[in-house]
Amino acid sequence: MLASIAPTTLQVPHDGLVVTIIFLAIGIPAACYAGYLSVRDRDPLPVLCVIGAMLAVLAEATFDELGHIWYPENIRPRAFTMLDRPIPAFLIAGYIPWVGVLPVILARAMQGGIRRTVLWSLAVATGLSNVAVDAIGTSAGAWSYYADGPLHYLTTAPILAALPILEAWLILTLRPRLPGWRVGLLTFVPPFTLSALFAGTGWPMYAALNIPNVPYAVQVLAGLLTIGLVAAIVWLISDAVDPAAAGRSSLRDHEVHEVAA
Repeated sequence: MLASIAPTTLQVPHDGLVVTIIFLAIGIPAACYAGYLSVRDRDPLPVLCVIGAMLAVLAEATFDELGHIWYPENIRPRAFTMLDRPIPAFLIAGYIPWVGVLPVILARAMQGGIRRTVLWSLAVATGLSNVAVDAIGTSAGAWSYYADGPLHYLTTAPILAALPILEAWLILTLRPRLPGWRVGLLTFVPPFTLSALFAGTGWPMYAALNIPNVPYAVQVLAGLLTIGLVAAIVWLISDAVDPAAAGRSSLRDHEVHEVAA
């Protein structure tokens, strides 16, 4: 039997000041860059996505509960408490680059088509960047993964690897359909994407972690299934936006029409 108990007595040194400074040093320049893009291009989208990324923090406690992640009670400043879990304010800054700004930049790149190799490389880089952030945060005691077994560190970084790609594709798809004031609805794309991605790909792991007496082997299979679902999302979107893939598709359609004629 694999049992997981939240480390509710965990204390972070200096109330998490070091991690807060690191996250602010990343998040504030990203937010400023989004503001610059909005002013330069007279386009509210970058700022709207930053606001949406900040709103996405409201989903944090839900997936921390399911994925067995804990933030210390003494961490300051605290954004809010939800599901009896303290959620630190530094997460708001941390969400801005990955959930707010990067998808906007990527959506613009997708407009002209982007090679699938680039998107796969971006997915790997995004996943590894979150591994690095986890390494810093856990070593500093700013949060803890407390799942026992093979899913210990797999409930965040692998899933986030696909987040900017999926969100960028949604922005690319929805933006032409939202003229005028309706563009404001794109504010909700970041929190929707994050919640949908974690729920839609993480459910095998969440089930394996929260159903009693799940065997070790089943947990391994659940982790592999989650990684496979994330990879499938990247593969489908990369195929949709790769100019070479689109060209092959058009050629096949042309051949079908000729045969039909």
